[in-house]
Amino acid sequence: MIGLANFWTIWILTAEVLDYFNHNIATVRFMEGSRAEIQAMENAQNLSLTVLWAVYALVLLAVGIIGKLRAVRLAGLALLTIPVAKVFVYDVFQLEQAYRVAAFIGLGALLLIGGYLYQRFGRAIKGVRHRMMYSFEDCSFGLKAVTAPYRFGIIGIPMAVGGMFHSASRNGGGYGDSRA
Repeated sequence: MIGLANFWTIWILTAEVLDYFNHNIATVRFMEGSRAEIQAMENAQNLSLTVLWAVYALVLLAVGIIGKLRAVRLAGLALLTIPVAKVFVYDVFQLEQAYRVAAFIGLGALLLIGGYLYQRFGRAIKGVRHRMMYSFEDCSFGLKAVTAPYRFGIIGIPMAVGGMFHSASRNGGGYGDSRA
């Protein structure tokens, strides 16, 4: 049911964009506008559709990641293939140079954002819980400090964890440590 709702939403938004630009193109033609004006409106229409679909896909991707909804996340990825394919197959030949550059820059930014979301929330997406590597009791105030779930740093260089500093070599951590 959610898939059908998303389909109709993107359909209606696409129809609105097409209607807006078709009305403006018809007005320019009626007023006997130049071919350059009509071409600019058609370029803006094509670019607007690409941006609409890509942004909608990115929103679906973000909602799927944050809400841990696999179906929504995969639908966002599937929808993202449409504007990517449109830019490489259609827009690259139909748009003027300025619109083509804007399409590639915008698409690149959206793909970087999507990649960042996947990198940032990769463990949550896969359902993997963080595994604690080691802990120790010798910090100030007598509190127990637990290190980060990842091993960063080089032996002997302090690592910041939760505002507290400790040495990675103190408990044998760091690169090359075979303990799990």
